[in-house]
Amino acid sequence: MINSISPSTSTIEHSVWVKNWGALPDPSKLPPGVNTINIFEGKLDLSNGNWIIDGLNWSHKLLGEYTQACHAKNISVKISLGGAGGQAVYNNTWDQLTAGNVQKMGQDLAHFCKENEIDGIDFDYEEQKSDGQRALVGELIKNFKETNPNLKTSICTSAGNDGTNRYNWQDFLGQILDHSKLDNGHSAVDRIYVMSYDYPGCNVKDNKSFMLRWKDFGEKYGIDPSHISIGVDPTNTAVSEGDRAAYVKFAKDNSFSTAVWDQKDSDEGKYTQQITDEYNKA
Repeated sequence: MINSISPSTSTIEHSVWVKNWGALPDPSKLPPGVNTINIFEGKLDLSNGNWIIDGLNWSHKLLGEYTQACHAKNISVKISLGGAGGQAVYNNTWDQLTAGNVQKMGQDLAHFCKENEIDGIDFDYEEQKSDGQRALVGELIKNFKETNPNLKTSICTSAGNDGTNRYNWQDFLGQILDHSKLDNGHSAVDRIYVMSYDYPGCNVKDNKSFMLRWKDFGEKYGIDPSHISIGVDPTNTAVSEGDRAAYVKFAKDNSFSTAVWDQKDSDEGKYTQQITDEYNKA
């Protein structure tokens, strides 16, 4: 049995999302230049009285083989749970959360990760249904972390954060983090992934401004900038190579990590080494 990789308190992470639909990516050709892979995406299901992560198109056997191949190269593996409105079956998985099941759900998810040698969960909450639901998501992450403190946790948020009512993502994420605080006062959320790969209006300048506000936000919750990732999408042809390189340099200058959104059906992970190399030479 290959042991899971323990989370570090202050490390730069270069991560990528790998889709689980379609054929399993070749475990012998893992995305280069990354130290974390997030398998996107899963949903919550109740099976024989226990909560599990389902919705993966890979069998548990294939998932195990892929995870072990990653661990052999010192790459952590998380499952990205949830999603956006475009994948309603995943996004709406959070509707199953209740005050009566949130503790058991967190405990069951921790057991699921241990049984499948998964290093943690990326909680991709984008539904933004209500204050009450965001509180439950925070409690879920807390219960998950309390059950097994060695498991890694991350949460996704939109880039939009301009300090006005135009974007409320900071307030929304704050509600989740307020309810995910552990008894020692620390956050149960290890990392924040900022989905700046969307490049609103393809304006890199705005995204830099957003990221600096996320840096201030993280400081309020004891989250180091190295545990806040800028999202980049090398397949987005609307962004010039020069702008993307400047954005990666900005990440390095501010001690941010990187998260590559690469959902091309071919050449999975082709650009991960490019982004990591740009970061390292910046």
